Amino acid sequence: MCGICGVLNYGLKEKVPEAVMAKMNDALSHRGPDDSGYYFDNYVGLGHRRLSIIDLEGGHQPIFNEDKKVITICNGEIYNFKSLRDKLINKGHRFYTKSDTEVIVHLYEEYGRDFVNKLRGMFALAVWDSNKEELILARDRLGIKPLFYTTQDDRLLFSSEIKSILSSGLYKKNIDHQALHNYLSFMTTSGKSTIFEGIMRLLPAEMLVYSKGQIKKDIYWKPPTDSKKKASWDDFCDILLDAVKSHLVSDVELGAFLSGGLDSSVVVSLMSKVMDRPVKTFSIGFSGDEYYNELPFAKAVAEHFKTDHQEFIVTPDLVKVLPKIIEYFDEPFAVSSALPLYFLSQLAREKVKVVLSGDGADESMAGYHHRYLAIKLARHFDKKPFLKRLPLKEALKIVMGSKKKKIDKFFSQLDSDPNIRYFRYMTKFQEEQKQNLYSDKLRQKTSSFNSEDIFSHYYDEANVDDFLNRYLYLDLKTSLPDEMLTKVDRMTMAHGLEARVPFLDHLFIEHVFPLSSKLKLKGKTPKYILRKSMKGILPKSILNRKKHGFEVPVDDWIRGKLKNHIKEYLNEERIKREGFFNWDAVKVFLDDHCQHKTNYGHQLWILLMFGIWHEKYFG
Repeated sequence: MCGICGVLNYGLKEKVPEAVMAKMNDALSHRGPDDSGYYFDNYVGLGHRRLSIIDLEGGHQPIFNEDKKVITICNGEIYNFKSLRDKLINKGHRFYTKSDTEVIVHLYEEYGRDFVNKLRGMFALAVWDSNKEELILARDRLGIKPLFYTTQDDRLLFSSEIKSILSSGLYKKNIDHQALHNYLSFMTTSGKSTIFEGIMRLLPAEMLVYSKGQIKKDIYWKPPTDSKKKASWDDFCDILLDAVKSHLVSDVELGAFLSGGLDSSVVVSLMSKVMDRPVKTFSIGFSGDEYYNELPFAKAVAEHFKTDHQEFIVTPDLVKVLPKIIEYFDEPFAVSSALPLYFLSQLAREKVKVVLSGDGADESMAGYHHRYLAIKLARHFDKKPFLKRLPLKEALKIVMGSKKKKIDKFFSQLDSDPNIRYFRYMTKFQEEQKQNLYSDKLRQKTSSFNSEDIFSHYYDEANVDDFLNRYLYLDLKTSLPDEMLTKVDRMTMAHGLEARVPFLDHLFIEHVFPLSSKLKLKGKTPKYILRKSMKGILPKSILNRKKHGFEVPVDDWIRGKLKNHIKEYLNEERIKREGFFNWDAVKVFLDDHCQHKTNYGHQLWILLMFGIWHEKYFG
């Protein structure tokens, strides 16, 4: 796991200053605290920060082919590098390291741009072909590892994190108003645009070729959606076990995050099956009655599989930690579960360099119970006259528990088109709310933007008859990379910790994704196929648990321990000075929430995170 960066002065035909590359590379030191490396040639500069995991002595990057005409830098891990290496040696290629990264340059020699399809792993990489004067950037299939780029004044800059591009001094900061518009809906900027105008993110499974000043991009992989595959329990279990096993390749100690939920427990159970020593597991709890505590469930799993278990109890200083968290994201990011992950990563890093986590299972096997159940019910209600739906509202409350706000939101969207309905069910600020929130100036700048278009695009692209799989495809392309994987990457790499996600092994995704959604959400049971396969392996108390993420009490924080802090960022003087929002609208959110009229915790958290971000980057 590492950080990469680079500059190509193609149009300028001038050398890249070493000082510029040093600044960009140093900005990534938290991602790779063990080593740094550079490559300079004519108008090209490449930088690399290394977290040493495989081939500790010989894996220094950049990595070259035999004649040093092909150069690569990579952030990530190539899990099938040993088998690829053997095949390439049989074809006559000569290796000078034992690292996983070296297979990239030889695969490129052998297969050209198709090399990326041979890789099994998580990666964001750059390949410079000095003969062709051509740069290739590529990101792994599911978007586990990040990569950003921009073109400025006849040059291209790229990096694992935006802060590296900003530190170059070659980019002038401006806010992308479409990205801000999307952030208010999704809690993150979404899609290709970042909050910084002109700085783009490479999409999952996207390859960018920069040749003679021209950019060409292509998506090299999509999750299969049109198969009529039938379930095979044996195949499912074998492929999942193989995914976990492949993710254990390492020359350093590794462990696992363990929440006591189904997904992390499955990963730990399979690690225990194939490892020859107890798995090191890590769980966290917060002090205070306002937090939901999952430690007893994690401890039960640890005892069941006899892991080397570590529990941490922390008392977060929110006023100090929130600016730190925003600094690692570089953009406004309002997914509150980043907070416990930040502390868990910090503490786990004291023991190991690599952890496996259970992230990704929800998006491929319908794990978000209320969300996907709402989709099923909405499809059922589509066939009923509106008046017949009304008595079902009370019944739905019984089915979905005490989620009154979600139920009201669900019923308010029943008459929307299916592709719009899901967007409105998922988002925090609705489009009409944003228009009321915006200042006149921001409303004018965003008048042509509609965040619903992102969902509509992927809803149509899925092109699958199985209605629930269509929404899983949508989540796989949006909330998974933009929210979940962004959170995991930044919070673990903030502490130089590598996180691996075996549920997102692309071979496993290719197997499970086309399966009928009836095997994923059976009745009211989410991730049915996973629960069925783990019967007799996991304790019943874990196997039958409902999904319960780490509850962060945002509503209570804003009314309590963050009340004074939020006034520092959401006050009339600052709101009017920054010029993005309408103070009267912000005041309504604050007053109604603090007076317990309506819970606007998530909306206020979104505005708070934006305020902290704006102060840091624009003063």
